[in-house]
Amino acid sequence: MHCTRPTGDQPLRARGYFLTPGYIPPRTVINVKNDDNRCFEWAILSALYPIGKDPQRTSKYQAHLGKLNFTGIEFPVKVSDLDKFEQQNPDIAIYVFRWDNGPCPLRHSECKNRTHNIDLLFLTNDTDQHYVWIKDLGRLCYRNSKHEHKKHVCRRCIHPFSTAYLLEDHSKYCEGIGKKPQRTKMPEEGKNTLKFTNHHKHMKVPYIIIADFEALNISVEGAVMDPHKSNTRLIAEQKPCSYCYIVIR
Repeated sequence: MHCTRPTGDQPLRARGYFLTPGYIPPRTVINVKNDDNRCFEWAILSALYPIGKDPQRTSKYQAHLGKLNFTGIEFPVKVSDLDKFEQQNPDIAIYVFRWDNGPCPLRHSECKNRTHNIDLLFLTNDTDQHYVWIKDLGRLCYRNSKHEHKKHVCRRCIHPFSTAYLLEDHSKYCEGIGKKPQRTKMPEEGKNTLKFTNHHKHMKVPYIIIADFEALNISVEGAVMDPHKSNTRLIAEQKPCSYCYIVIR
């Protein structure tokens, strides 16, 4: 079964099965061979009930059909309907990625502390669109990395971390203006040192005066600020006790 690729204001939705593209690394996604317009449901079921042998067969998940709440949601499922799906399935959070020389965030869930956090890849070809479950996001993002240990990837900025603790600490700050994802880009080796180069903009002066004051911190007793004007409470004031200056010609 096929669906037309959306253009303009047409909503993103997927349904038709097609083979996993060759650029997708092996063992990173589970592509269920659906013959209907419910590839989103099959992808979610493959994530909730993982199968060791032949996970691409719909027969492996037949016993779980009807367990998800799709009330008011039409098939094929639009990306814009995933908010409603999460409301009706309160133990699931959905993250959707598209492919652009690597996975790029298409939809980031704002649901916190869900039991199941499911990553989906929204695949497209010339005529069809299709959801598949991302089994290993770290391997999908950094398929050419020589790092042999598990990579913990931020779903917002696709930045990898070596431990879950580092990812959790990063996640608290990975929200830009309007909760847009941010990605850290470090300068290249050899271009990572800043130096002052505008020497021609220096101004010549006949002399320079350097001055310094010393002061004592004197406690202020019973000072109360007007709470309607400021929340600052005065506890001490500085009184100058000496100074020095030097003239350099």
